Amino acid sequence: MTAGLSDEEVNDWTQEEADGAWEPDPPDAPSDWKFSKSGFRAFSLSASDGSWRIELSQLDVNGREPAGLVDVYAPFMGAAFEDLDGQVVSRVVSISRGRAIDEIAKALETRLGASQTDWGRRLDYLCLRSMRELHASSAGETSFTGRPPRPGTIAEVFVGRIRVGRTCSLFGPGSAGKTTLAAGLMVSASSGRVVIPGWVPTRAFNVGVLDYDEGEAEEEVRLHAICEGHGVSLGNYQYKRAVRPLAECANEVGRWIVDNGIELLLASPVNRALRATSGDPGGPVFELYEALREFGTTNILIDHVVGAALDRKDVAREYGSVAKRDAARGSYSVYMQSEQPGSRVVVLRNTKPDALAPRRAPQAIRVEFDPPIPKNGIYERITFHEDAVEDAMTDGDQRTETQPERFFRFLMSNDLGLSTKAASALLGVPAGRIRDIARLARNAGHPTRFDKERGVWVTTTSTEAGA
Repeated sequence: MTAGLSDEEVNDWTQEEADGAWEPDPPDAPSDWKFSKSGFRAFSLSASDGSWRIELSQLDVNGREPAGLVDVYAPFMGAAFEDLDGQVVSRVVSISRGRAIDEIAKALETRLGASQTDWGRRLDYLCLRSMRELHASSAGETSFTGRPPRPGTIAEVFVGRIRVGRTCSLFGPGSAGKTTLAAGLMVSASSGRVVIPGWVPTRAFNVGVLDYDEGEAEEEVRLHAICEGHGVSLGNYQYKRAVRPLAECANEVGRWIVDNGIELLLASPVNRALRATSGDPGGPVFELYEALREFGTTNILIDHVVGAALDRKDVAREYGSVAKRDAARGSYSVYMQSEQPGSRVVVLRNTKPDALAPRRAPQAIRVEFDPPIPKNGIYERITFHEDAVEDAMTDGDQRTETQPERFFRFLMSNDLGLSTKAASALLGVPAGRIRDIARLARNAGHPTRFDKERGVWVTTTSTEAGA
């Protein structure tokens, strides 16, 4: 008897070979495999019975040679590492060079069985299909001829405020109320109920919070108090603590998003989610938004303002690179209008409207905390109510005042003039910039000059300029 075969099987095999009809068993076909996206630039291929799974992650197609990380899992096989979730092999591969793929296929043949050819086909299919999916997701090509038809309904998360798949920024000074407002929006989106006045969710969404700042304890306090205050229950609400810039942990976060079906993502604060750089300040911003686009989520980002603008109500954009303002599809500045024990009124200004929606008028929201002084740091209820905006700007006043205009306004309100140091403090800029701001003010038709005798800046009808 031939080793491993019964006499009957040997006779059948010999007869088929003699008849010229014997063929090896056909390899498994792509119809027997399951291909899916598993994270940020990450895709997986698995057997229909779950006996093995191959993952290709950290896929980089920007270099000369596309590369990625291949991980193979076979949790029911003896060669798998049980304490590593059934992982068998992990290798960095160059997709355009077949040698690395062949080495993995050979290792899998030795450890898991099946032939090197079968494993090679599976790996090749995963690489080719992943590359196609990645290119297709970034192509975005279409064509129009004649008169375009009327578009269908625009998908939105909050009616008239945030569209599906877009990114909105909430920015303002510390303790202005950004995080509390954002928590109210996330509770509203998760429950499908109105929590923040004027922000109407179109349905219940799967939401996720990527927290670089507060911590889980603070999140639990807010969620409990908001849900109790408004009588709502959360749907699918996911929380994840983050410590590394998003570009460095995009695959991990992407897998979390896919596994939990997250549709609306909140990231706070933006500056900790950005990678540090000594070059182009816009580079990390573009990295962040590239990751968000590939996540396919709708996003709310919490950001801050420059220190000199902490007490201003007319801040037009976020702290740092102007690329933040350009990349966001909508933005709201948040500032505190008034505060008393147990109550705070915050104002939302729509500094950048969505491309398909008009600019929203400034909105005041009163946030009430019960009890006013929490016991053990725990609020029982937090509620949001419509309020009135003090000195609300009209539509014609929406343009942000420039520094030269502010400089001239300060001089007009100070008959004795302003020293360079005083002007620097009022404008929130280095003293060395005051001379340039004064020059720009004169060029804009606002006459100013430096009075050398008194050492102050004053307004004048003369075009003379000093120092």
